[in-house]
Amino acid sequence: MPATVSLYQEVYDQIKTATAPHGVRQTSVVRLALLVCGLLAAQTCVLSRIADELDGLGLTDARQPSSIGRRLRRTLNDQLLRASTCYTPVVRSVVGASLLASRLREVVLIVDESSHTDRIHLLRVSLAYRGGSLPLAWALWPQNQPQPAGSYWEAIERVLATVAEIIPPGLRIVVVADRAYDVPAFVDRVQARGWS
Repeated sequence: MPATVSLYQEVYDQIKTATAPHGVRQTSVVRLALLVCGLLAAQTCVLSRIADELDGLGLTDARQPSSIGRRLRRTLNDQLLRASTCYTPVVRSVVGASLLASRLREVVLIVDESSHTDRIHLLRVSLAYRGGSLPLAWALWPQNQPQPAGSYWEAIERVLATVAEIIPPGLRIVVVADRAYDVPAFVDRVQARGWS
C-alpha cells in the first residue's frame, strides 16, 4: 500500500473515530480527510495546489484537479462542519494521547490575538509544540466594530474552557502572552483554573 494511501486511511480513521459521537456525516469525514492529507502533501494551504497534489496522489475518483478543488471548497464552506464537532474532538484525542505518551509534566499555552486587515479579529490559544504551535481553541469577531459590553471576557472564558477540555488533567499548565494580558481580569481567570 503506498504511503499516501495509508496516511489517508490513518487520518480518515482518526477523524471518523473522534467525530462519531457528534454525528458528523460520512461524506464530511471523507472530505475532511482529503483536505488534511492534501495540506500535508502539498505543504501549503493554497486550494489549487492541494487539488493538484491530491490529483497526483490518486486518492479520489475525480478526473481533474478542478473537480477536487470544488470538493475542497464545499468542505470549507460546509456550515455543518464546526470546530466543536470536527476539530476539537480530533485535537482532544491526538493531543491527549500524545501528551500522556510523552510523559510531560508541563505544557505551555500561547495566548495571541491578531487581525486580518479591518475584517476579522482572532483570539487564539495554542499549544507550544516543537518550536511551533498547534491551535487548540479560538474566537472570531468583526474587527473595528463595537462589541457588546463584556463580550471580550466571555470570549476569553469560552476559549479557556475549551482548552481545559482538551489538555489531559494532571499536567502543569503555563500560559504565556504579551504584556497586554497582564491585567487582573485575565490573570484571575488563568489562576482560577490552577494554571500559571
